[in-house]
Amino acid sequence: MESPAVLAIVTLMFATNTGIAQTLNQGNMAPVVGDVLSEYQAPYIAPGPAGANQTWDFSTLITGTVVTKNYMTAASTGYSTFFSNANLAADHGQGIFVFYWVNNNSLEFVGIYFADASFARPYQNPVKVMTYPCSFNTTWTDNFSSNYTFSGTAVMRTGTITGAADGFGTVVMPYGPVTNVLRVRVEETYTDVHNYGYSVNSSTTHHFYKPGITSGPILSILEDTMNQNSNPQTHRSSLWRTTAPAGILERNADAIGIDLFPNPATDQLSIVFGSVGGSTRLELLDATGRLVRSEHFAAMPMGINRVDLDVNEIPAGTYVVRIIAANGDQGAKRLVVQ
Repeated sequence: MESPAVLAIVTLMFATNTGIAQTLNQGNMAPVVGDVLSEYQAPYIAPGPAGANQTWDFSTLITGTVVTKNYMTAASTGYSTFFSNANLAADHGQGIFVFYWVNNNSLEFVGIYFADASFARPYQNPVKVMTYPCSFNTTWTDNFSSNYTFSGTAVMRTGTITGAADGFGTVVMPYGPVTNVLRVRVEETYTDVHNYGYSVNSSTTHHFYKPGITSGPILSILEDTMNQNSNPQTHRSSLWRTTAPAGILERNADAIGIDLFPNPATDQLSIVFGSVGGSTRLELLDATGRLVRSEHFAAMPMGINRVDLDVNEIPAGTYVVRIIAANGDQGAKRLVVQ
């Protein structure tokens, strides 16, 4: 199981590691059943500039009302019949359930259910809130629509969402710095038409994601405007995690960016990481933190390296791939073996 023949070091791929470390995909970003996300709903803070190698200082964020999301299967909510194209749901509390479709290519919002009012708003054409893979300069545009009835009134909603990964770098949070963060700006505009007229709504949200920290961004900064009957009202706020993203899956101190392809994996896995060269150790740990495999190799100097790993004989489950450089720098990424 620990033979050096398992690892194959292939050629140097790029001259530098700029941008590669922040790639988001389903395996390292999308929420999964069982995830719990607790966030402070706090006052607005300016999102800062776009661009490469930024340091965004949000250390002055203050706490606020705690919002908790519990992720579960769509079927377990009891309301999945309204959202036949959903495979994941989030319980926001107070009888509010948000439904999603998650796959290798995208995370899509397919509707919301308000249990207290017995009201469902399904999206016949879902909203693509994230495209995969997503890295610096990735963009996407998607049209969406929803026809629903509220208090006996038919409503037709049509809109467009545009996303752009416009920056990467370090985010300084109240609990300390978080490295290897990708910022994604999402702009959304939609119109609701009903018997009493129409309203035009627009929003801009800046999400800050750390690959490997699933269930949502570490920080979202929101600004939305509703214009009904020529009476615009703007709301601005922020949402940030109540605790630092910590634990075995990713550490704030990670200095080495890692990407895994494919993830989930079945037989062969490619590990792409930034390197300063020299003796490097690759470790595979199981969900309890037990070391399953350890290999040493000489990494290519100053650039992006790739290692191919045979996982065909590894039992199905959740693992962590960890790279440790000669200078002590580390990086870790969650891996799912099927």
